[in-house]
Amino acid sequence: MLSNITTSTSIESQFDSALDLIRHLRPQQVEKNLSNINDLVLDLTEEFLLDIVNQPLKVLRDRIVGKDYLLCDYNRNGDSYRSPWTNTYTPPSNGNLPSDSLRQLEIEANQMFEQYDKMPFDSGVSSVYFWNLENGFAGVILVTINMRPYKTMSGMMNLTGKLIQQLESDHQIADFSHIINIGTIVEQMENKIHQTLNSSYSGKTKDILNSLYNSGNIDESSNVTNKSNYLNNILMEGKNMSDVDFKIFIKNQAPNFYWEILAERARIKLVDQLRENQQLHELLDELINERGELEEKKQQYENFKNIIEVNIL
Repeated sequence: MLSNITTSTSIESQFDSALDLIRHLRPQQVEKNLSNINDLVLDLTEEFLLDIVNQPLKVLRDRIVGKDYLLCDYNRNGDSYRSPWTNTYTPPSNGNLPSDSLRQLEIEANQMFEQYDKMPFDSGVSSVYFWNLENGFAGVILVTINMRPYKTMSGMMNLTGKLIQQLESDHQIADFSHIINIGTIVEQMENKIHQTLNSSYSGKTKDILNSLYNSGNIDESSNVTNKSNYLNNILMEGKNMSDVDFKIFIKNQAPNFYWEILAERARIKLVDQLRENQQLHELLDELINERGELEEKKQQYENFKNIIEVNIL
């Protein structure tokens, strides 16, 4: 008896430790982390963790209707998954199917959420699965969004997180109106999650980055000023040098800032050329205007000359 109690306590302790470890590791690596824990404690993962820890949703295409659907534990039977569009398992399996009335409700829910996830996000995949219980039914609504590609010239950004919210609500059931009740609850939960993400996750991340940026500016402001003055002095000393002589000069005087100084010198030359080009354009415009005035005066002279000749005749 004592041995059984000790074993049960040991498993519970391992389970709590594993959950705590999962919470502190990166969410995008949850599959890898579960696999590593599985290598350490096989029974713990198979009996407990896989049923509790949510893993990233995977997408499979229903070849019969040509639509994608999401894979999860709620439409799984062994290695097969049930499609919400055709109510069939891939690969074929004798898994549980919802009753006829519940299946009709599932079809209507999938049609509604197929439109729902495309309204705010333009693209995405959603799947709704219902299953019978003794005194009712249960269901899961899955939505994954295809994000627009993020482009940047340099650097790396990775912001991930996991958030669990709970909402309970009582409604009267009347055929299709139950789908509306479910949709209303999902919309309320989505808004609640968005608010939490904006305030808790994105907001805190922004505050941390701003504090790091500001503290860095305070600590490095004097160094930046000294560096700027130093580079300006180098540029002034080599202002009248040829490009070859200037490269040799900065290799000796400031080798750590070689490319930075060359880039700044090229920028200054380009600005000077643009300024000279602007001055040439302005001078050309003045000459064109003067030429126009001369042509106008010449035309006036010709007209006046013709008038005088007519009067003399």
